[in-house]
Amino acid sequence: MSLFCSHRRNIFRLTVLIIGGILLFNEYLVYFFFSLTWPKVACGNIDKLHSVMLVADPQILGEKSEPFIARWDNDRYLRRSFATALRHVEPELIIFLGDLMDEGSIATDEEYQRYFQRFKDIFQLDYFPANKTVFAPGDNDIGGEDELVTDKKVNRFKQHFSSPTIYNLGRVQFVQVDKMQRVVPLLSPLSPNDNQTRVVISHMPLLGLPSAFAAEVLQKLRPQVILSAHDHKLARFSGDIETGERLTVDTSSDNWLANWQPSWRFQRSDHQTYEVVVPTCSYRMGVSDMGFGVALFDRRGEAWCYHVLWLPSRFHALILYLCVITVMLAAVVVTQCCLRPCRSRHKSALSYRFL
Repeated sequence: MSLFCSHRRNIFRLTVLIIGGILLFNEYLVYFFFSLTWPKVACGNIDKLHSVMLVADPQILGEKSEPFIARWDNDRYLRRSFATALRHVEPELIIFLGDLMDEGSIATDEEYQRYFQRFKDIFQLDYFPANKTVFAPGDNDIGGEDELVTDKKVNRFKQHFSSPTIYNLGRVQFVQVDKMQRVVPLLSPLSPNDNQTRVVISHMPLLGLPSAFAAEVLQKLRPQVILSAHDHKLARFSGDIETGERLTVDTSSDNWLANWQPSWRFQRSDHQTYEVVVPTCSYRMGVSDMGFGVALFDRRGEAWCYHVLWLPSRFHALILYLCVITVMLAAVVVTQCCLRPCRSRHKSALSYRFL
């Protein structure tokens, strides 16, 4: 009986070690192992590139609708996944494509300030040069879908997330447009001889949902590239710059396996534009696949590439924790039930010897 009880104790110790290993993997190692599957920061045989990291719909959770434990866990997931992706890409520029906060549009000034401090901590804004970040507002930040857009919301966003409307990175020019407010900057067309690439940044997709505003953007700005978010899922479109007409549609849901490691290369064109919808990086957005985008632009202005850095499922980890807790409780109950008769027999044996 003593040997049997000793065996049970060893099983309990092994269970504790397994639980510790699972915690270590889910909270730290999983990000490293996932990064091993990410594509290299390369665009074919092009040597000189501008690297841009794309962060879409992080929507840090708000205090009105989410408990502290949910906000804490989501913040940790975003922080660790972003830090891993940042080391992998080492970007020259980081573009946040809107919906930075889940409750930004409805938050009080005090709540907004707390959300902003959390956002800075998650995405290391104090350690990354301010002139290397671009922030586009989303409907959850200033309104536009379920809430009204107001001057107060827009000004509050600009005060906290100051960002230029036009940003130049070598031969690449990034231009922000705002579909919620129907804002299109007035710019002259780029000269075809300069091999410059104009990239439009929009929180809401333009070619994904063709509209008069999308046609206006294409005809006035004539961009070769459009980067957008909002839909939370990976997608790409092509459109005619002259007419604003959408030409092709390619969504990740059509072929999940082919899009697990998308490495798309596009040739610069003055007649056709390409839009990429970047997937969300938050596991709380109701989609199973989360990731960061990487856009790589040829310094000569001839081509560009796009990659996705897919992230591990947090819900799978939480489900695993639930299973492990169940097993752990069962092990504790079995061990305690086993040890009680062991102690009783041990006491009986001592009493018999004493007599």
